[in-house]
Amino acid sequence: MVGVSPLSESDLKADGADLEARARDRAAVEPPADALEKPSVAVFFFALGAAPVLLLLAGVLGGARPFNL
Repeated sequence: MVGVSPLSESDLKADGADLEARARDRAAVEPPADALEKPSVAVFFFALGAAPVLLLLAGVLGGARPFNL
C-alpha cells in the first residue's frame, strides 16, 4: 500500500524490540496490492452509490415530496 509504513508509532519508539521481524509480520497480513481493482469492489461501490438514488426514486413514485418540491 502506498504511503503506509510497516511500523507503527509504538514500534518506532520502542528500544531493543525486534522491529524487522514485526515489520515482516505486518507485511504478511496486508491486503494484496490489487485489492481495489477487483470487480467485486466495483460492484460494491456501484451498489453503495445507487442505493440512495433508488430510495429517492421509490419515495417520489410513492408520492413523497422531498425538499418540499
